Amino acid sequence: MDKVTFQFAVSRQIENIFPWRSLRLESGPQILNLRAGRVVKNFQFIIGFGLLYEYGDQILHMKSWGESRMNKQELINKAAEIRTPSMNTANEFRKASAVIVAELNEIMRSRPDLEKLIGENNLDMMLDNHNNHARFMSALLADFSPAVLVDTVLWVFRAYKAHGFQPTYWPAQLNAWIQLLKKHLSPEALEEIIPIYNFLLTNQPYFDLLSARERDQM
Repeated sequence: MDKVTFQFAVSRQIENIFPWRSLRLESGPQILNLRAGRVVKNFQFIIGFGLLYEYGDQILHMKSWGESRMNKQELINKAAEIRTPSMNTANEFRKASAVIVAELNEIMRSRPDLEKLIGENNLDMMLDNHNNHARFMSALLADFSPAVLVDTVLWVFRAYKAHGFQPTYWPAQLNAWIQLLKKHLSPEALEEIIPIYNFLLTNQPYFDLLSARERDQM
């Protein structure tokens, strides 16, 4: 297998988690495997345990190198490590959420790859999801529950995947949320909210796999 080095740009919140500016992808026990000959112009999100999300000028697809070893309880335990946000943060998010959702809708609607992310004829469902997300986060910030967070995300993944939404939609949407939160919230509120979004981003592949398992078991 040829060794290939890709350069990728990362947003600040992802850089905090994955501080690499380049990544060599090759065969080996600790390194992801990638078939030679693939052309990927730009990486925006990379997550481990055998899962690689490839993004560039065009959204590609998820490739899996093995099953997730994370179970639902482990996700809840990880979510429990997040510091409970203050009521001031909850109120600030709630007051800013309508403006943020309006801007988010414009950002996502303007993406040339939107249909690849959400499937055909799903624009209204995407817009509903953005409003639902804002309402859910307002409630969660006011009464933080790791179990409610994980259960809700798993349900959302099952429901939207059944309607044609792709796994690549979620990090695209969440990254847009983070950029808008940075724009509209105070540094104090942002410091308490960003860990929740980082949790959702970094564990998105596990949510995808676990929600599929739960769907198959129904």
